[in-house]
Amino acid sequence: MNQQKEKNQWKKAVKTNKLKLKIVSKTTKTAMKKIFFNMVVKRDDQESTKSTSETFLEIFFAIDKDHDEEITKNQLKRYFETNHRDDHLIENWMNLFQLKNTNRLSLEDICEHLQLHIGDV
Repeated sequence: MNQQKEKNQWKKAVKTNKLKLKIVSKTTKTAMKKIFFNMVVKRDDQESTKSTSETFLEIFFAIDKDHDEEITKNQLKRYFETNHRDDHLIENWMNLFQLKNTNRLSLEDICEHLQLHIGDV
């Protein structure tokens, strides 16, 4: 799937979300996982033999510096700046992955959205 099509799916998912991923098709869920990793993982890192769960955990805790299993908007912003990622995606992340209106992203919420079992990560 090309990158523009993935971005369009992401935008659609964010607009629809509040959409709690349970109603999204399997194709869209898969695309969202791919977009998640493309946004935060450098291409070289994607070539590794690590499982999706292992890669996800590394990314999550690279952002969550205090290891409290929650990512604040500021932590996300610092990560995106440090890793030269497009900071307009921060709001997309917050809108898509934040289940409770806490202005934080929890490990549990993101795992639910990406359909990763928290016990696996």
